[in-house]
Amino acid sequence: MQNQHHYLSQTSFDEIVRSYLANLSFKKRDKALIDRRRYNLILQVLQEPKNTAVSTAQFRFWVKKMFQLVTLETGRLVVCHDNKPVAIREQIYTILLWAHQQSHHGGRDKTSILVRQRFSWIPKELIARFVRHCPFCITRRNGPIETPLPYNPIFTTLSASSSTSSSPSSAKTDTATPDRYDLSGSVDPPLQPVRVENYDFVPVNSVISQPPYNAKLHFMDPTLLDLMSFF
Repeated sequence: MQNQHHYLSQTSFDEIVRSYLANLSFKKRDKALIDRRRYNLILQVLQEPKNTAVSTAQFRFWVKKMFQLVTLETGRLVVCHDNKPVAIREQIYTILLWAHQQSHHGGRDKTSILVRQRFSWIPKELIARFVRHCPFCITRRNGPIETPLPYNPIFTTLSASSSTSSSPSSAKTDTATPDRYDLSGSVDPPLQPVRVENYDFVPVNSVISQPPYNAKLHFMDPTLLDLMSFF
């Protein structure tokens, strides 16, 4: 069985995100995800509500309507929606990786519950696609892909030789499948079909133990590094 610590890679998830956004209308695409730059603008509007120099009036109105500032115990300000920290686009992969791990490769709903209990602004469709393309979950649903061994003349030669020694009238070669040949004696039995698992995955040593506070997140927006206090 494929290792349970195999997950979708960052590269594969980035492709899923691009595909998801490409299928949205322009109006929905613009605010479907919040990247680092937009997050900083939102933070600035909330910190300086009377500053009309920040972006447009329409943007400032949207920010004040949809988001709130929450002060952590450390004094850091975090942008929230519905009292849950807003997930920056660049951090969504790490959050989903953690949630899917904590749910023990649970389905879309189990993974989604863990995500939505702690974060906001992560589309449910992205969660569903992350789970749908998880290599381990694919293998668990469908079984590994098996590729039969290529034809090898040694099977015919050995079979014919064995048949001749036992009975001259049975020298006809059986060419159906390798496991039907008589390969008794000192000859090793035929190999089993080779399992080929062509998935792009995160190796075992990349598993994270808690969200999203781990060594891998040193490059993330510092306003999101104290989110463990929300858990």
